Amino acid sequence: ILIGCDGASSVVADFLKLKPKKAFASCAVRAFTDYPNGHGLPQEIVRMRNDHILCGTIPINDKLLIRSLTLETIKNFPAEKLRNGKDCDLSSLSFTHFRYRAPWDILLGRLQKGTVTVAGDSMHVMAPFIGQGGSAGIEDAVVLARCLARNTMPQYEKIGEALDEYVKERRTRLLDWLLKLILLVHFRKLHQF
Repeated sequence: ILIGCDGASSVVADFLKLKPKKAFASCAVRAFTDYPNGHGLPQEIVRMRNDHILCGTIPINDKLLIRSLTLETIKNFPAEKLRNGKDCDLSSLSFTHFRYRAPWDILLGRLQKGTVTVAGDSMHVMAPFIGQGGSAGIEDAVVLARCLARNTMPQYEKIGEALDEYVKERRTRLLDWLLKLILLVHFRKLHQF
């Protein structure tokens, strides 16, 4: 059995010849900011929105934060956010262009071949707008375990049948989630103008 849980750039998804991911118009820039004397922030995620820009803070411990930033685009945010962005550790800086797998590619794509399948971002890359990617990955694991447990015979055919059952169930649920996400994104765009 080979289950590709190797992320958005999955070699197992490539083996199954899943169609390339699509790019969202959004991206993220992240970095760590260290506060040697402590930052004094509560252990909670803070997000601020200004126009089409989100700026956030995620405390890792009492001295380290993940900052989501680009200094030019957050110039209208509070001075504290700007200072934290300027003080970030440049070696930790990362840039991510959000990607997703189109609903029709999940509906029509080959997500399983024999005893090979994909799960998590390998199957259904989703932009992190409403946190559904992580939830979908957990659901993948539960459904996969349940399907394999029902077909406990160690025969090749039974494992293939279990993976086929898993793919059918996940395809339906993922399509529902992705269509809701597309409607949400388009609804927000309509109301921003």
